[in-house]
Amino acid sequence: MDDFTRSVVLPQGKFSEFLKLKGVEKRKMLERIFGLEEYGKRFTDSIEEKERQKETRGRSFKKNQIMGKRGDRNPKRDQII
Repeated sequence: MDDFTRSVVLPQGKFSEFLKLKGVEKRKMLERIFGLEEYGKRFTDSIEEKERQKETRGRSFKKNQIMGKRGDRNPKRDQII
């Protein structure tokens, strides 16, 4: 019941437009209606940063695997004493 406690008046034709929107466009319209653009931007920025970090870790992991396969590593250093 708490999900539907806010009322919004849309200009004529905008409700029809809203119903036809999909995905990102619908989210953007809701952000504008409820004044949440800043929160949406922060959320999107956060997701993009996590994706960049994931890609960087993946590249580092692949680089380490390649170096290990080529024999560029020092086997004596890698031994457990």
